[in-house]
Amino acid sequence: MIRGIRAAASAMSTQLARQEVLAQNVANFSTAGYKQEFAPVEGLAANVNRVDRGSKSGFSYVAQQLPQVGSMGTGIAVSEVSVDFRQGIVSETHRPLDVALEGDGFLETLTPEGYFYSRGGVLHLDAESRLVTDEGYFVLDSNGELLTLGEGDLRFGRDGTISLDGEAVAQLSVVEFEPGTMLVKAGVGLYTVQNPETAQPMVAAETVVRQGFLEESNVDQASAMTELMTGLRAYQASQRMMLAQDELLGRAVNEVGRL
Repeated sequence: MIRGIRAAASAMSTQLARQEVLAQNVANFSTAGYKQEFAPVEGLAANVNRVDRGSKSGFSYVAQQLPQVGSMGTGIAVSEVSVDFRQGIVSETHRPLDVALEGDGFLETLTPEGYFYSRGGVLHLDAESRLVTDEGYFVLDSNGELLTLGEGDLRFGRDGTISLDGEAVAQLSVVEFEPGTMLVKAGVGLYTVQNPETAQPMVAAETVVRQGFLEESNVDQASAMTELMTGLRAYQASQRMMLAQDELLGRAVNEVGRL
């Protein structure tokens, strides 16, 4: 019965963790460049060993020496939360400072906490004519410097070249990483490398920059809402199971002992 309570508790905590991830996906459905997260669930199991009742060496000896019978489920848990980097739909906005990235590249940005990478293409010029993201973080050029742009007809080339009145003045830093590099979220729309010592950014030569467009989030809203409801039902079922186990335990303590 204690095992049943623990299993129900693990199911409830797991569904709460999944709900947080799903709720964040739904909340950022309209956020440009947002990448949805997945929270896969894995089962927890404990090994079950055959017990030799004739042994006098104790359980520890038996568990180490006798063959394993199998495994017993003890609950569930969220495995590692992962990010889905599939391309989102690219929509035209006609805004000159909107840029969409088609490909695996990221814009390189500088924040108060350091260098991060972004797919969000809603850009602005701050009071000092520096190019910044929608959150106010600096967008870097191909030399790793801040982009300060003057007034004029601003154009972004498909390779990230920035032109003012027809003259090339700088180039966006659009980078990518070797396949298999683990990127983790560092806030909404920002990413960093999990192991920066072993993974370095390189020029994203195949990524196309499209001015006047934005990449929409890749969240499947209908699927996310369905999963939210499914998770709620699973949480409620686990809650009922815990109450039933608690009732059985109470009866065992208060009634069985009288026999």
